[in-house]
Amino acid sequence: SGDSGTGTMDVTWLSNDVQAFSSDCNGNGVPDECEADCDGDGTPNECEIIAGAPDCNLNGVPDNCDVIGVILAGPIADNGGEALADAVTIGPGSHGVDTSASTTDGVSLDPAVCDPGSFGSDQLYNDVWYSFTASANGEVEVSTCNQVSFDSRIAIYLGASGDPADAVACNDDGSGCAGFSSYLTFQAAAGVTYTVRVGGFGSGDSGTGTMDVAWLSSDVPPFSSDCDANGEPDECQTDTDMDGSIDDCDADDDGDGIDDVCDIDSTGGADCDSDGQDDSCQTDTDSDGIIDACDPDDDGDGIDDVCDVDSTGGADCDGDGLDDSCETDTDGDGTPDDCEADDFIRGNANNDGNVDLGDGILILGYLFSGDAIPCLDAADCDDNGQVDITDAIYLFTYQFAGGAAPLAPFPACGTDPTDGDALDCLVTTCP
Repeated sequence: SGDSGTGTMDVTWLSNDVQAFSSDCNGNGVPDECEADCDGDGTPNECEIIAGAPDCNLNGVPDNCDVIGVILAGPIADNGGEALADAVTIGPGSHGVDTSASTTDGVSLDPAVCDPGSFGSDQLYNDVWYSFTASANGEVEVSTCNQVSFDSRIAIYLGASGDPADAVACNDDGSGCAGFSSYLTFQAAAGVTYTVRVGGFGSGDSGTGTMDVAWLSSDVPPFSSDCDANGEPDECQTDTDMDGSIDDCDADDDGDGIDDVCDIDSTGGADCDSDGQDDSCQTDTDSDGIIDACDPDDDGDGIDDVCDVDSTGGADCDGDGLDDSCETDTDGDGTPDDCEADDFIRGNANNDGNVDLGDGILILGYLFSGDAIPCLDAADCDDNGQVDITDAIYLFTYQFAGGAAPLAPFPACGTDPTDGDALDCLVTTCP
């Protein structure tokens, strides 16, 4: 009963179920909302990558952000400044709004420049101020839609200004926004500073909430190109010929001068001439399934290309489609036999160089026994274009009865002056 005195008693929570104000997904002591979040999904870039989001170029930004023009979020504000001079710098993201203790220090808008709405005055009551500098050209959204506890208004001014003449956008009640909250967009220019003013519809309208600032469009170029639109940066994909165009976007992957659709390295097709080009891409004039480069008879006319005047472009004296260089030229004078008039002696049917009894006997043997005559033109003594009994009679009359001599060429070798009949000389002793 005698124990009393003074001192200190500590009361400490050893554990509790109070939730943290902010999450810290990577455990680095920085709230997630203050870290880079390229796609604005609430998860910092680093945590998305830790969770498995691809980052093929290891730049600390998920690939899905590398291939689009991304403007990083921030800086983030807990609240705006009480006066224009105290405007708080912000960037894209969600910012705190608390006008519950604010006073109205801005002047009313000029409805001829920017009319916030058809109801009430043109003032923004109990206002707070923010400063936003555009990092690109594009459309910017500023919104308290469904995110504040009071009837809000928003105005955007060019520069560090609250002058009604500098207003570029304003809104009272956003379409589809509950509680008379606000929504607007404006066209921003890169490097230009804009003042964002948030206030209430009337003097009694104030409260708390959130204001979102987001780029709806911008001219920020992507960090990486994505020519095949597969979401993977081009620098992380295969470029076989290292020409700067990945294989999926390169008509000639290996840079050999043959497009992939015809390159056997890609098609795996037939290549009969081993030129690297698929046969299906090469010319097959006669459509016989063999390309011209491998077909001895390109046009299928029965004459091999090496002798076909369609291929050689050479001479064809008899018009048979066969190059003269491929035809028989017995005397080697450069003119095919088919185009050369044979020299012979008319009446010398047996081709022994003399016109005598033996020639008439051979003509009779040809007519009645089927004997061969080497030069039918020589046996046509009367040059009527045929060999018959009159030729034998003609020759015997000349030899034994003083009849007319055989017609030219006679008695020396020469050509047939009436060449045009069906008779020809297969063999002749004439040079």
